Amino acid sequence: ERAAFQAAALARLRNPPERVVPDRLFVEAAVELRIQEYDVLQRLTQQDYNELMDEVVAGTVGRMTDERRAELHAGDLELIQQRVGVGVDACIARYEQ
Repeated sequence: ERAAFQAAALARLRNPPERVVPDRLFVEAAVELRIQEYDVLQRLTQQDYNELMDEVVAGTVGRMTDERRAELHAGDLELIQQRVGVGVDACIARYEQ
């Protein structure tokens, strides 16, 4: 059993699975566009804007990486729209307190 495990590990080292790398810049552009659509008056502080960008981009890229996809699809765009909407609403609500 151990020999089989070692052989499989060696085979993976010699022939690693193809790594799919999502286009992070394209994801960032999609997130930025959604933030601009939700925050038309540009009320987000720079810090909140950066944190929201980082959070949504990292979540989207992580999901794409886990699913071994390099390109955005409709589900990603819906998730971006939802996360940005919730994030912007939370920030604005906090400002208005």
